[in-house]
Amino acid sequence: MTTKSTAAERLRHTAYHEAGHAVASYFLQVPIRDVTIIPDKDSLGVLTHPPIRFVRHPGVFDDSRRGIDRPERHIIVCFAGPLAQRRFAPGSRWRVGAYHDFNAAGELMVRIQDPDPEGARLYGRLLHGRAQVLVKNHWKDIVAVAEALLKHKRLDADGVNAVIERVHGVKPLERERMRQPRQGRSADVICPRFDGRDVGHGQ
Repeated sequence: MTTKSTAAERLRHTAYHEAGHAVASYFLQVPIRDVTIIPDKDSLGVLTHPPIRFVRHPGVFDDSRRGIDRPERHIIVCFAGPLAQRRFAPGSRWRVGAYHDFNAAGELMVRIQDPDPEGARLYGRLLHGRAQVLVKNHWKDIVAVAEALLKHKRLDADGVNAVIERVHGVKPLERERMRQPRQGRSADVICPRFDGRDVGHGQ
């Protein structure tokens, strides 16, 4: 039988896991619907996105630079959840909670990875490394969102934005845009319109 202390510990692990997904989504400009740590029959917590389109035409994957940027950002979001949980609680069963995240990342990697096995391995390590850097650089944001989840159990997109903006005192993405030159901006600041099936990141 699960004790109250064990259940509370598991809830905190879930909050940091889902906060990792949510903060990565915010800074990579991947739209979300909401994030919750209210368990259901399938997961202990979940972050849901609006419908996402990864194809240029029905049955044709969008392999343009912008089209590839989209799944790359979603793969980083997938990795950020378990990495945040591991940073918060290295001894937790973070790999178990990452099962669905790794599967979702793998499905997207198949679409965009280098056909050469070594190239594919290095590509995956690159995206995993980008997720590690994001979690490290935005740890204060992850802590703030996790604590808000523990308090409220569910945050919609506006709620996540508000928590992160309180950490910085400003809207961080707007500040970054002001710092960038008007020409030659990274494709990472482009927020595409999404259509297609729902994609969720769950633990």
